[in-house]
Amino acid sequence: MMKPHKKKGLGLSDGYFKLSGLLLFVGILLTGAVMGCTAIVAYRDTVQTSLRQSCETLAVNITEAYARGSDAEDEMIGRLIRTAESEYQLHLWMYDGDGKEIFPGTNDGQRLLTNSVRSYLEMDDYMQMGYFTKDAKQPQMCCAIRFFVQLPDGEVRCCYLLAVGDAANVQQYSEML
Repeated sequence: MMKPHKKKGLGLSDGYFKLSGLLLFVGILLTGAVMGCTAIVAYRDTVQTSLRQSCETLAVNITEAYARGSDAEDEMIGRLIRTAESEYQLHLWMYDGDGKEIFPGTNDGQRLLTNSVRSYLEMDDYMQMGYFTKDAKQPQMCCAIRFFVQLPDGEVRCCYLLAVGDAANVQQYSEML
């Protein structure tokens, strides 16, 4: 005579529980990865937005300085840029519409405003992460914007402003997550 077969638990096999556990683990792992990537992108976007806003604020101040027009406008613009560099911990360059460096005027071989960047700036602001200055040991964020100034005589000129700031914190945040 055969013995009746005893059912385990709810009648579900061990394989089902193992598969369910594995799927749950993979789901949690994927959710964590997506959340980590989302946090990194959000943080990077926050840093980029802050850098862009700093450039736009400085461009407005420069535009107003040009509109006031004075014999010392280059000196005034230089003072505005040096103050922004100090306040925002940035390296700043200003170019005229032809790509000639206006500030700092040293033309020290750091040619950040390339023809491809100028072409891109006709469509949108330029934002990139990389190593932009000669002494860069950490990643940097570069923002370039195009803006227009109106001189007291009514002439409108195109200008470019490039800002390079430290982006090591973005990389560290990414590595931490």
